[in-house]
Amino acid sequence: MIKVDGHDCWHEILNNKRGSVLNTVKILNYNLKQTNSICVEVSWLNLHHATTVIEKYLPKYPNIKYALFYKSPIEYLNPNYGLYNEINKFNSWIKSHKTIKTDFLNLSDISQQKMNPTQVHQSMIYLSKLFWHVNSSEYFDTNDKNPNGYYRWYKVLKQHNPNFSVRDYHKIIKNNMVKYPVITFNQE
Repeated sequence: MIKVDGHDCWHEILNNKRGSVLNTVKILNYNLKQTNSICVEVSWLNLHHATTVIEKYLPKYPNIKYALFYKSPIEYLNPNYGLYNEINKFNSWIKSHKTIKTDFLNLSDISQQKMNPTQVHQSMIYLSKLFWHVNSSEYFDTNDKNPNGYYRWYKVLKQHNPNFSVRDYHKIIKNNMVKYPVITFNQE
């Protein structure tokens, strides 16, 4: 079973660490060719992408026959802290999903809850340790009408901490930008 927390770059940013290449898109795609099952840790960070994981990967990897979605065990990443519309979309998707055999652990009914100040702080520390790629400008997009996933992270933190500014969020990103190491596979 391969852990997948979002399609390609989304999985990469949630899983890679500075100096590591273990969860890059190239390695993920290579591993997905070798498996028949995937698992997705659902948190407020990937709630809006979790519903698209299967539809994004099945056409490319028809070998995948089973998916397990589970609620993040990390309290400050609880999907209940997500944006209201994303929670509703995820709950609706669980009820309508029929593509492949799928199980959902502790995700039967997500409902919006309030993050306490300690959890907000822990979430900001978590974001500050992500592998923010130096060549991506989309991290700084602030489109309220059609927000990308990265701006949604800001919106989640802002709803739980009204004093959190987009400038503070962009500072978190800028302080931890790195360049990916080069990865090659030997053809055998």
